[in-house]
Amino acid sequence: MTRSYDLIVIGAGMAGVAAANKCASAGWKVAIVDALPYGGTCALRGCDPKKILRHARRAGSSQDPKLWRPSVCQGC
Repeated sequence: MTRSYDLIVIGAGMAGVAAANKCASAGWKVAIVDALPYGGTCALRGCDPKKILRHARRAGSSQDPKLWRPSVCQGC
């Protein structure tokens, strides 16, 4: 069986998914290929989980309510 696509995105991270969605909304036939789980490094294995764990540790040992708010990932 042969399939044809207008775009094949390698990597299901935030950038790959954004590109695939933009092209698909323009009517392109799009495929996403990734050997790892959907979401990419930042969301699943990178800065997001690391920041959540680090922040939880700081908030758990502090009485300052400002530390209980999550931070936004600037480098992703």
